[in-house]
Formats: sequence, C-alpha cells, structure tokens
Amino acid sequence: IGYNLKATDLQAALGLSQLERLSEFCESRRKNWLRMKAGLYDIPGITLPEPAPNSDPSWFGFTLAVQDSAPYSRRDLQLYLESKRISTRLLFSGNLTRHPAYEHVEYRVSGSLKNSDKVANDMLWIGIYPGVTDEMIDYVVSEIWSFVKGAQS
Repeated sequence: IGYNLKATDLQAALGLSQLERLSEFCESRRKNWLRMKAGLYDIPGITLPEPAPNSDPSWFGFTLAVQDSAPYSRRDLQLYLESKRISTRLLFSGNLTRHPAYEHVEYRVSGSLKNSDKVANDMLWIGIYPGVTDEMIDYVVSEIWSFVKGAQS
C-alpha cells in the first residue's frame, strides 16, 4: 500500500542543492501560515489548526475543519473556493479503512474511528508554499469570509 518512490541521482542532486534554501523555505511557510491564521482568526463554523506546544513547524498547508454546527458542509466550501480559482485538497488521512487500497486487506479496528471519519469528511487543505504571495493569501481569506457570511444569511 502506497508508492515505491525512489529518487534518481539527478533528483537527489537537486534536493541537496535546495537544502541551502531550507531555512528560507521554512520561514516563508511559517509567515504564510501566520497570515492565513490571522485573517481567519475568529471565523465562525471552522476550526483552524494549532501548532503542538513547544513546536515550530514548517507548515505544508493550512487545514480548515468545518464544524458540525456550521450551516454548510466541507464540500460546499470546497466547491465555492474552487469556483473562485482557489485550489483545495482533501486530506489523505482520516479513516484509512475506507480507502480503496484497504478493500481486500485484513485489519483489526478498535473503536468507532469517529474522529478519523470526521477528518475524512469535514477537513480540507489549502497550500501555503513559499511562492504564495500576501495578495494571494488575502484573496483566499476574503473569499472564505465571503462564503461563510453568505451561508449564515
């Protein structure tokens, strides 16, 4: 289950050359994440990500978890953002037992996996890679607010 990805010598050389820029990439991701978090700080109906205590993550993306009490679904939000040319991704996580790769695999489940189902059903992800500009983040934030305000009225 999964991919058997092996780097070629060329890919390895490119990866090594990028290590010199690692600090710059990480700082840019943190800055982008903080800008998105500040813009969506008190948005109703969505739970925003929090870093683990005593951590300093280099965020790969920004997750949005639609709350059960929200008057819209994750799918509604996703379709709206896509209509505004804002790319989103579902998380490859959640309840892995529901993924097609596990269809013919024997496994044991302990409990209901309700939290895993929640992640699979109610969360989406927006990229905050180093090439994202402040203007792009502001646009994403503005459109999320527009959607939420429209859904509440």
